[in-house]
Amino acid sequence: MAGRDLLADEAPKGRNLLPEPATPKEPSFGEKAGAFAYGLGTSTLGSLGDIEEFVVPPQLKGGAPMGRETYLPTTKDIQKAYGAVGIPKPRSDVSGYQTAGEFAPAVAAGGKALYELGKYGVGKIGKLMSGGKDLAEQLKGITSGRIGEEAEKAGTRAKTAESRAGAAEQIAEREAGKPGAAYGQLPGVTVGTEAGMAKPIPQSLDEIGSSIKSKVDQQYKALKQTREANAQKYKKAAFDFALNKEKAGAKVDQTKSFENAVNEINAAITNPDTKLAVASVDTIKNQLLQIRRALKPQYLDETTGVVRGKPVSFEGLETLRRFLRDRASGLPETGFDAISQQQAGKLAKSVENIMSEFSDKKINKFLDQYKKDSEPLRVFQTKVGKALVDEQLVGKGANYATVPAQSIPAKVFKSKEDFRALVDALGGDINLARQEAQKYFTAQMESRKTGEQLQAFLRDNRTMLKETGAYDMADKYAKSVIDAEKRGTRATEMGKARTTTAAEQKALQENLALLNTDVERARDIGEINQQVVKMANLFEQNKLITVGERDQLLRQINQITDLQKKKEAMQRVIKWVLGGGTAYGAYSGATSYIKD
Repeated sequence: MAGRDLLADEAPKGRNLLPEPATPKEPSFGEKAGAFAYGLGTSTLGSLGDIEEFVVPPQLKGGAPMGRETYLPTTKDIQKAYGAVGIPKPRSDVSGYQTAGEFAPAVAAGGKALYELGKYGVGKIGKLMSGGKDLAEQLKGITSGRIGEEAEKAGTRAKTAESRAGAAEQIAEREAGKPGAAYGQLPGVTVGTEAGMAKPIPQSLDEIGSSIKSKVDQQYKALKQTREANAQKYKKAAFDFALNKEKAGAKVDQTKSFENAVNEINAAITNPDTKLAVASVDTIKNQLLQIRRALKPQYLDETTGVVRGKPVSFEGLETLRRFLRDRASGLPETGFDAISQQQAGKLAKSVENIMSEFSDKKINKFLDQYKKDSEPLRVFQTKVGKALVDEQLVGKGANYATVPAQSIPAKVFKSKEDFRALVDALGGDINLARQEAQKYFTAQMESRKTGEQLQAFLRDNRTMLKETGAYDMADKYAKSVIDAEKRGTRATEMGKARTTTAAEQKALQENLALLNTDVERARDIGEINQQVVKMANLFEQNKLITVGERDQLLRQINQITDLQKKKEAMQRVIKWVLGGGTAYGAYSGATSYIKD
C-alpha cells in the first residue's frame, strides 16, 4: 500500500494517527496488513499452480520442470522464491492474515475456496482474518481508543491553558503595579492615603517652593552677615582716623566731594540751568530730599531764624552709603525704593568719595571688601532673586511674600538663566538646586500615567531636565513604565489566548466524548466508517492532524471497510458452498461481489 500506514502501532516516519490500543502481545495492524499482502502476493502468483495441484489426479502428475509436482508454480513455490530474494515469511502470530491473503485470489479462481475448506473447515473461517476478531470490531476498538486518548489530552490541555491563563493574569496585575512602585522611589515621594487607598504622593508645589525660599533665605541672611562681619573688621582703622579728625574740629561737609554730592542731588531734583523740575514725581522727589537731608541734617529754620540740627558725621555717611548700596543692588526694605537702582548707585558712589577724601583713602580697603561681599547679593536684583526674597510689606512683623511659594518652582526651573540664578541664590550649591528640581519634575510626572505620556513629557522638557540633572531620573522612570506596559500587555494577550484555548479544548473534549458514544453505538462496518470519517474531520479541524494526513487516513479506512465487506461476502459464499453449492457457484458469487 502506497504511503505510510496511519493506523499502525509504530510509524517509523511521522506520527501514528490512529494507534491500536496498547496490547503488547497482539500484532500491529501494519504487521497484519503485511502478512495479508504477503499471502495475497504469493497466492496470486501461485493460484494457477494451486488449481493444477488440486484438480489433476495424482496418477497424472509428474514430469514437471525443476522437480516440482506441477508445471505451474504453486503458492508454496512462490513463498520459497520470496525467501530466496530476502522477503521473509510472516511470523506465526499473523498466519491467519497470511492465509486470508492467500484465500482472496483463490476464491476468484474458483478452486482455492474448496481447498481451504478441506484444510480449515467451516468453524475456522472466522479466524482467517484476525484470529476470531472481526475487522469491523477491531476498527471500532481502535477508533474508540484513539478518540478517548485525544479527549483525555484535550482535557489536559484545557487544564494547562486555564492554569497558564491564571498565571498570565497574575503577571499582568504585577506589571500594572510596577509603575506605582517605581514612582514611589522617586525624589520627594512618600506613601500617603487618598480616597481611603495608599498611594505614592509627591511633594506639593507649595512644599517645594517653601523649601527653596527657606534655603535661599538662609543663604541671603548668611551673605549679609558675612558682609557685616567684614565691614566691622576693616572699617575700624578708617573710622578711628575719621573720628580723631572730627574731634579736632574737622567735618565731612568741608570736603570738595561733599559739595559735589549735594550739587548732584540738587540737579536730580531741579535742573540747575533751566530751573525746571526733574523729579516731578513726589515719591521720587521726597526720597531725594530725604537723602539730601541725610547729608545736610543741619538747616536754618526760616520761621525762627535758628539753625537747627547737627552736621553729618563720618559714621552717618556710612549709614547712608549702605542704604544706597542696598538699593542699588536691588535689595528690598532700603527706604529708598522710589528711586532707581542706577541712581542709587551713583549717589552711593558720591558718598563713598566723601568718605575716601575725609579719611585720606583709609576707608578704601573697607569699601573694596564691602563691594566684594555685596557681589553675591547681586543675584537678588534679578526677577528670580526678588521672587525668592521680596515681601509685600515694608518693616518688621508679619509679612507676605511678593511671589507665593507654590509659584516659585515653575519660575526657577523655567529656563537655564532662571535655574542659574537659583544656584547663585543658594550660594552656588548646584546639588541642592538639582535636588529641588528633581522633586519638582517628579511632581509634574504624577499625572503622566502612560509610557506615551511620559515620552511626551521627556520631549517637551528635555532642555531643562538635562540642565537641572533630572533627565536620567525621569528617563529611567519612563522606561520602567514602558517596559511594564509591554510585559503587562503581552501577559494580558497571552491570558486571553490561553482562556480561548481552554474553552476550545473543553469543547473539543465534549465533542470527542459525544463522538465516542456514537462510535460505541455503531453496529456494522458502514456505521463505523461514518464515525471514523467524523473523527478524521474533527481531528483535522482542531489541528490534531493535517489535511493530507486526514485524506490518507480516510483512504486507509475505506480500504479496511472494503476489505471487511469482501471478507463478509466470501464468508457468505463459502457457507453457501458448504450448504450444497458448487465450485463454479462459489467463484461466481465471490467474483460478482468483488466486481461490485
